[in-house]
Amino acid sequence: MFSSRMPLLSAAASGALALGGHGCASGGTATGFNDHSDDAGGSTGSYDDASGGGTSPGTTGTGSSTSSGTSNGPATAGGTTSGSSSGVASSGSASGGTTSSGGADAAAESCPTPSTPIDTMENGSGAIFSICGRMGYWYTYDDGTSGATLTPVPMTPFKDSAITPPRPLGDGGTSTMAAMMSGGGFTSYGAGMGFDLENPGGGAAKGTYNASTYSGVTFWAMGSAGGTVRFNVPDKATDASGGICMGSTGTSQCNDHHGHALTLTTSWQQVTFTWAQLTQQGFGYAEASLDTAHLVGMQFQVNSPTGTFDVWIDDISFTQ
Repeated sequence: MFSSRMPLLSAAASGALALGGHGCASGGTATGFNDHSDDAGGSTGSYDDASGGGTSPGTTGTGSSTSSGTSNGPATAGGTTSGSSSGVASSGSASGGTTSSGGADAAAESCPTPSTPIDTMENGSGAIFSICGRMGYWYTYDDGTSGATLTPVPMTPFKDSAITPPRPLGDGGTSTMAAMMSGGGFTSYGAGMGFDLENPGGGAAKGTYNASTYSGVTFWAMGSAGGTVRFNVPDKATDASGGICMGSTGTSQCNDHHGHALTLTTSWQQVTFTWAQLTQQGFGYAEASLDTAHLVGMQFQVNSPTGTFDVWIDDISFTQ
């Protein structure tokens, strides 16, 4: 199992978080590349929330090209899955889609029950559904290891990838698109992909999303056989943009998100977690439980050393 590492940032570099939580309410509209001018970290110093580190029982190493960090040990969270699959977490970067899927009509749309789709990836835009007050874009991020590769490239618009052959659905239909990243060769904290839940882009401060009415999350995943990845859910306390994990001295203990490590297979598997099954790894700022009323986003990370990997994620939804 890989260990994760995040670069350390000052409180001033992490950006401000708009702490007004959103839930099943109206969603705004935003188009174009999400440049996230309030973010810092990552391989070139331009990515979302790439602060973190703290001490841990895991291995130690260098963070991004501009700062250093320490890594946490392997995940020990328990959880159940309906099959084997991937999951990840870490700091994020910010590349954006080209259009939001909900558009101006999102304000009038009520939240579906008993589950609420976050993204089916079928529109290929890289934007999550702008419904129930949510708005955000998929992005990739990495640790900047010289010679390593990651596709899609961080800080470029994220486009969903075609599934070949399409994934059969239970209703007789097929899923033709998924979020995908591939690469290898990372030796610091690794690489990943993810999305914010309340981020209009264009340099605006991102907010938090109230998911307390939901019981958890479900998604489909596949990838390199035996590849270990981690699904994490940043919240207001563990994400650098919230300011809480930065500490009064500006020493970062961020990115110890609640999550779970999983093993990928070359076949699609559905994974379902309740919030209680997601736990921290113990290397950073500790909170009693995931703050489901103030979620920042979701991430899928392959931790260092990565080797060659590919990760596919499809049809991610909240559950009730």
